[in-house]
Amino acid sequence: MAKPDLDRRELVQFILLFSSKCSYDDLGNNNSFTMKKKLFLLIVFIAAVAVLASNVHAQLSRLFPVPPLDSKLGKLTAINYPQVEINGEILQLGAGGQIRGTNNLIILPTMLTEFGSILYWIGPTGDVQRIWLLTPKEAARAAEEGKYETE
Repeated sequence: MAKPDLDRRELVQFILLFSSKCSYDDLGNNNSFTMKKKLFLLIVFIAAVAVLASNVHAQLSRLFPVPPLDSKLGKLTAINYPQVEINGEILQLGAGGQIRGTNNLIILPTMLTEFGSILYWIGPTGDVQRIWLLTPKEAARAAEEGKYETE
């Protein structure tokens, strides 16, 4: 039977060197509970950082449509699902249409309480497919850049 590259003692030594300041001599002592506790806490900490970082990323990154000329700036004034009123015109919210709040999280149409400046995209069927509620700063920047159509 072939011997593995790292035996169990070397693997424990490797984990100890990266999880605490234990020396090679500490391997013989009965402190495996402390080592397991430290390793568990390290794994929990890394998982917590990963989860929090993903939520922060979702709130900070605003992904607008790839072809920005297809998007339009407007003012959302009312919603009566599946109808939305944008710039005084009644439009239909398409199947699978998304409304994203200023924190970039999806808002269900029945739960929408914010109104104001938006960036919206009308899909190939003529229905509104995406709506992004804009912060005042984003609305001013989009209007200055002039990349989006206004109605």
